[in-house]
Amino acid sequence: MISEDHLFEYEVRPDGAVITRFLGLPASADSLSVLVPDTLGGAPVTAIAPRAFSDNGTTLMEIHLPDALRSIGEEAFAYCYLLERLDLGHGVETIGGGFLSFCGSMEELTLPASVRQIDRPYLLNALRVKTEHAPGDLNVTHSSAALEDQQKLDAEIASRTKTEVVDVDEMIAQARAEVEQSWAGEEAGVTGENPAGEQQA
Repeated sequence: MISEDHLFEYEVRPDGAVITRFLGLPASADSLSVLVPDTLGGAPVTAIAPRAFSDNGTTLMEIHLPDALRSIGEEAFAYCYLLERLDLGHGVETIGGGFLSFCGSMEELTLPASVRQIDRPYLLNALRVKTEHAPGDLNVTHSSAALEDQQKLDAEIASRTKTEVVDVDEMIAQARAEVEQSWAGEEAGVTGENPAGEQQA
């Protein structure tokens, strides 16, 4: 598991550090798991901004969040195709809508008792969601914008062909193949092999 400050762009605000962007794993990484540090810039990590991991988190399989975290922005982990485990810690209180959109490898999620509000929960329908809450403790947001988004999503799915709906699975397979190819290239470089099979001069 990797936990290094330079993997993140962040802003230090009065109430703590906000991760604005995950910069991706280094080429030498021997793990696809990331542990978000407890502090950045000397401040506790209290928030993850919208879409912070969506650009460079596509090869991550596990993400572990600190207990100091209080909020997760919309689509924070969207398009993390290979993500199988997300540990939310024990302090997160609010979760934005679509925070796990297109995370097709995720099958199960546990919501800690600290969570008090989650937007657009219908986007979690494909997951087995476990909760530590007592009845009535969790506030589910049903804003007009959220309901409109749901209607658009339902209409989009209904208009797709069966082949198009399976495209997410193809993207997951492609991402896995790219990771395996990258690892194979690095191993060949270490052993002095030519991955292209060409004769050395």
